[in-house]
Amino acid sequence: MPSPYRLLSVMAESLILFNSARDNGYTVLMVAAAAGKASVVKMLLAAGSDPSRVSWEGETAISIAHSYGFFDIVRMLSPSARLCGGFLYFS
Repeated sequence: MPSPYRLLSVMAESLILFNSARDNGYTVLMVAAAAGKASVVKMLLAAGSDPSRVSWEGETAISIAHSYGFFDIVRMLSPSARLCGGFLYFS
């Protein structure tokens, strides 16, 4: 089994795949955020995935993670994000 770092290296060579939308309009980062896979989100960000991409429905990886209650991922995607009373604020 290849090491995660080798896998990241190979994936980094194909950033266009990370940031392009799938048939459902979601990027790989959005799918990982929706699934609550913090370790995958972290690897994708390290490899250069763009958290500001918007799906066809107007969602971002941050808004998706927030809607599913994955606040650790919200903070990972945007360190300036703060949660207050269930609402998402940016400084």
